[in-house]
Amino acid sequence: MGEEEVAGFLSEAFGRLIWIIEPLTRVFEAQEDAFGKPGEPGDEQLIEHFARWIISVYRQLLEWAGAVRSADPPEEFRKAVELSAHAADAPLLQIREFVDRTVEQLEQVPKHFARPEDEREENPLLLEVTLTLSADDALVDEALAELQNALAQLDRGAVDAEHKT
Repeated sequence: MGEEEVAGFLSEAFGRLIWIIEPLTRVFEAQEDAFGKPGEPGDEQLIEHFARWIISVYRQLLEWAGAVRSADPPEEFRKAVELSAHAADAPLLQIREFVDRTVEQLEQVPKHFARPEDEREENPLLLEVTLTLSADDALVDEALAELQNALAQLDRGAVDAEHKT
């Protein structure tokens, strides 16, 4: 990868990252269709589709980070590229935490239905199934600053080379 290709590579990579994450918003907007309204049963097939979509996004995020890490930029750009690859860390962690919270909540279902019906009606079981993916803005800003710094170094080097000739 040449110096002139790094900025384009990172721009394209971040565009793909947005493309990976954005559709998950629409999936969560339709979560009531999958899980049902309070007091109503969910749709088993939609729940499975919902879960597969989340796992697919997780896999794509891992692949995205690997693709960015596998880039071989010039030395001046290595830190910017490495920092950029970490942009997937926050969404990956958020998905893992979401899965952990969801499993904890689902473990309550058998206990809830083991109670007498009147207790269940008095204390309904409400599951919170919310996933918010967000970037680490400070990390993205740091990666951008590193990229700008590397580009500025190249520009200074080009100007210095012109003055020497």
